Amino acid sequence: MTYVTSDLHGYPLEKFKALLKKAEFSEKDRLIIIGDVIDRGAESAKLLLWIMEQKNVELLLGNHEDMMLGCEFLFSEVDDIDTSELSERELLCYMNWMKNGGDETVAELKRLSGEKRREIFDFVSDCAMYKTLDIGSRRFVLVHGGLGNFSSERELCDYSSRELLWERPMLWENYSYDFITVFGHTPTLSYSREYRGRMIKTSTWINIDTGVTAGLDPMLLRLEDLKEFYQNTYF
Repeated sequence: MTYVTSDLHGYPLEKFKALLKKAEFSEKDRLIIIGDVIDRGAESAKLLLWIMEQKNVELLLGNHEDMMLGCEFLFSEVDDIDTSELSERELLCYMNWMKNGGDETVAELKRLSGEKRREIFDFVSDCAMYKTLDIGSRRFVLVHGGLGNFSSERELCDYSSRELLWERPMLWENYSYDFITVFGHTPTLSYSREYRGRMIKTSTWINIDTGVTAGLDPMLLRLEDLKEFYQNTYF
């Protein structure tokens, strides 16, 4: 079975494992995390290191991992950052990441060896921005933010990182009817309180960001039957 989740944002690893257990996730299954494992929460690096150890878990890039990759200089100088020595571009990348919750991740990185930090950076560097899966009669496109400036005439490889990682589609927007787009990035409660803590499914897309950054819990979606698994229900 294939499960997807998104926007863990440093969610406690043991609580996430409890959710996997609730869904009866096993080594025979696979899990795809659609970006934003890091930032805002206290176990960002811990989650990344766990993912790196799992043979059946895959991470796709989110906008927060993308911001981290823009700060490669931190992965050798994280213990003693002198912002006055950064280039203008490095400073802008650093300030943008810190403004978006990167300070929590940096605090964790400081407790790791330089070698382990480098392994994390190299692992995230190799993560793709999207994935296409054919499961049964359905085709899925997994991407962190959505498909910005969507056109049925565009190939996925033609979209920019901003269009894939930072997009926030409106409820009335449609993508292709040839596949189901599954994404996170925009907490579902930001659309309406009726979606608090639960996924949103439209005719062409599914949003699975159930609001970890708002103090709620992540969910799992099983793609074979679109069954939803929640740690807690808020609806």
